Amino acid sequence: MTTLVTGAFGCIGAWVVRGLLAAGERPVVYDLGDDPWRIRMIAGDDAPDRIAMVRGDITDRESLARVVREHAIRRVIHLAAWQVPLCRQDPPRGAAINVVGTANVFDVVRAAAGQIERVVYVSSAAVFGAPGLYPPGPLPDDAAAHPATHYGVYKVANEETARVYWEEHRIPSSGFRPLTVYGPGRDFGLTADPTLAMKAAVLGRPFQIRWGGATDLIYTEDVARALWPRPARGWTAPVSITCTAPRRRSPRSCARSRRRGRRRPAPSRLRVRHSHSRPRSMTRAISEISGPPLAPRSSTASPGRSTSSSGSGRTDGSTAES
Repeated sequence: MTTLVTGAFGCIGAWVVRGLLAAGERPVVYDLGDDPWRIRMIAGDDAPDRIAMVRGDITDRESLARVVREHAIRRVIHLAAWQVPLCRQDPPRGAAINVVGTANVFDVVRAAAGQIERVVYVSSAAVFGAPGLYPPGPLPDDAAAHPATHYGVYKVANEETARVYWEEHRIPSSGFRPLTVYGPGRDFGLTADPTLAMKAAVLGRPFQIRWGGATDLIYTEDVARALWPRPARGWTAPVSITCTAPRRRSPRSCARSRRRGRRRPAPSRLRVRHSHSRPRSMTRAISEISGPPLAPRSSTASPGRSTSSSGSGRTDGSTAES
């Protein structure tokens, strides 16, 4: 079976591609970018030669439909998105990419008339509001949405789009809501700061995290594992699952522990069962991270690698406050 990964050049997309290649698949990746540098870094230098790359914009429905037809796509992992800084900078374009782009994915699946088994997409914990709006303790998956950003509003719209496509067309889907994703490839957005701080600690360089407090830190590969194709476990109607970590950590305490050379914690727990990988040395993992210079950055788009509507450059739709 052939899997289509939109926004595959982003952080989570690169890890998803790595997993698909390890499973013996030759995925089709759909991205507006032209440099799969994260895929090379995470899945190996030869990875681009082992995948089918199609350059395209997620807002171009006809282009997306053509890829589904020509490559006989059976499964879709939808990651193409803009993150918080770019959505704040240009809300109409952010809505076109995040909301219309997701609607395009579902409508192409509908038009394929049973060809595609399931859509898996990344939502975000940004659908929720400030902690004071909720009772103490972990949030249930069906907790009320109170998004505080355009990005969060767009993710709520995507979850509702998935629900309506199930109710009207019986298209099954799964949406996952990670919070703070960290690890190799995580280099853009506000919640990339813990990863960049870990790298700085390993390299002995200064770095100032622009925010504080406790948060759920979820390793990139663990999020990707939740998205890899697997039996649907009896799911039919769309589900939205909040990804949580075993315990909350302060990003600064994480950076300190990396500097002391501790191994990373056991992989994050998700509210779906999946096999866990063996822990890796955090020093090794963080030293592999590529990205921008280790200096505090503004929350707007950074110069350098290009951004796009399909997850290339510095966009991958991977976190709540990216």
